[in-house]
Amino acid sequence: MAALAGARRGEDYPQDYFDTNVIGTENVARMCEKYGVKKLIAFSSASAKSCQNTYGITKHTMELMLQKIKLPSVIIVRPFNVYGENGRPDQVIYKWKARIEAGLPIEYHGDLKRNYTYVGDIVNGVIALIDSPITGTRTLDFGNKQKYGLETLLDMFKEKYSDMVVVEKTMKDVEVSPETDFACQTDFLEKAKELI
Repeated sequence: MAALAGARRGEDYPQDYFDTNVIGTENVARMCEKYGVKKLIAFSSASAKSCQNTYGITKHTMELMLQKIKLPSVIIVRPFNVYGENGRPDQVIYKWKARIEAGLPIEYHGDLKRNYTYVGDIVNGVIALIDSPITGTRTLDFGNKQKYGLETLLDMFKEKYSDMVVVEKTMKDVEVSPETDFACQTDFLEKAKELI
């Protein structure tokens, strides 16, 4: 299912995010009802839990709308901080790597802690859901049981790019809940080293 992702960009284009993440999902869900689809697997976001930005609000609204869809099985997947090959350029790993390779400093906003979820683990989880016996509407959080701070990622970058320049900016430490329904199998630290 297509969606617009990225919390920061959502603040600049709120109508586009609403139209795609809510109305677009509703259109797909209504077609599933009309044509007797037995199972709908829809992607939300960990941001739907906090609703602190336009992106999170549209994902939360989408989840509420899906609660009213009349299908035998509606599964809402909430991935936490997805990373992996061909990731979005606005994600920290790719943003830092691109800036360093362009000879620019990276911005470090304090030791924000996150559950990182490898894209391959999400694919494996969705494949398992396709044949699962889940009925009714269910929301599942996909994430890593362990949180990692940006400082850990910064140390990995310093190891590889010893001459990089870091500009520190202050930001309130943000925690993301570690409770997840699908435990990822990929070790974040090992995979992140491959990607940088």
